[in-house]
Amino acid sequence: MAGELEGSVSMSMVSYGVADPPTASARGAGERVLIVEDDSAARVGLEQLVKSWGFMAESATDGEEALEKVTTFRPAIVISDLVMPRLDGLGLLRALQAQGADVTTLLLTAQGTVETAVQAMKEGAYDYLTKPVDIQRLKILLDKIVERLEAMREVKVLRRQLREHGAFGPMIGSGAEMRKIYSVIEQAAPTSASVLITGESGTGKELVAQTIHQLSPRAGFPFVAINCAAIPETLLESKIFGHEKGAF
Repeated sequence: MAGELEGSVSMSMVSYGVADPPTASARGAGERVLIVEDDSAARVGLEQLVKSWGFMAESATDGEEALEKVTTFRPAIVISDLVMPRLDGLGLLRALQAQGADVTTLLLTAQGTVETAVQAMKEGAYDYLTKPVDIQRLKILLDKIVERLEAMREVKVLRRQLREHGAFGPMIGSGAEMRKIYSVIEQAAPTSASVLITGESGTGKELVAQTIHQLSPRAGFPFVAINCAAIPETLLESKIFGHEKGAF
């Protein structure tokens, strides 16, 4: 029996294009992922794959079993097949939302059900992958989801600081106008959009920029502040973006 199980895992891993699983990802360490798939080989293969990336993982055979495991395993991420018996992926998504479950859902779909997957995204799914699963894209999506979860948790910490101490990260103040600023920061931080911060000297523009950086998926990278007013206009572009030798 053990030999059969080992062979099943090995074959299913190969079917996903992972003969030698990659080393564990520090970013995924500790995050819980629930795999929902009615095909046993695919289910085992996906579970072993995400574990090899450093995630904690369990699996379910359909949406009904997944709902039971959500209450006990408490995953942060659900990777679900779209077409399954009893309760399909779209039904699972709707049930999780009805329960108010704090999970991010990623769907797997065959080419013939892409329209349904798009509909699921409109209803709150994070994204979808077509079968056979592109392993590199799956890894990229999981990393992005983890970045998003980390940013959301940081926001919760800052909200608690605001309630308890009247502070939002490095910013201090709990008045109505400050709360409006905090709300805009929360909306902007998780995105990759460029943000223009305006205000008179001394009003805290750099603090706002630091807070946006702290709450963003880029928080692990350096925050570099540049005083543009101190750099001549003719040199600003080369100072920020560099220049080729002999360009001047």
